[in-house]
Amino acid sequence: MDKEHVMIRRIRLDDLDNIQKFCFEQISHAQDPLGNIRISERQYAWEMKRVRQDWLAQQRYVAYVAAESTPDGEKLVGYGAAVITCQAHFCSIENVASLGELWVSPEYRGIGIGRQLVDAILEELKNIGIEWITAHLGGNEMETEAFFHKIGFSTGALELRKNIT
Repeated sequence: MDKEHVMIRRIRLDDLDNIQKFCFEQISHAQDPLGNIRISERQYAWEMKRVRQDWLAQQRYVAYVAAESTPDGEKLVGYGAAVITCQAHFCSIENVASLGELWVSPEYRGIGIGRQLVDAILEELKNIGIEWITAHLGGNEMETEAFFHKIGFSTGALELRKNIT
């Protein structure tokens, strides 16, 4: 687990199947409660691949992977993605981004891969004129919040949610 052998790069369409598998493994590992409501790994992968293809086609999806070089090719060890949306306010409309996915394999955590993924996403967003970004917490929220604070995010509005079914 050496970050020297890990490359951060923009995703390509041919990465989507591997990203699907990687994200599903991370959701299973994190025991994500959303994983319980998904019908199957195959359907989840199909739905998310379709969504990602649509966002990529609209240039509204900024995503990077962390890939380790292996003798057999590449092994995904991290993935991060932000979605650009148009937000309307009383007197203006602005493009903003939301960092909704950030996954790093457990054995690669703590060596800077998550930060490199976020930095790459932020740099691209800055270059296309996005002024601010939000991040959504999941999994171990205290650990995730500490990570984002460490890299310069600040706490904004608190969103609470309740399942009603």
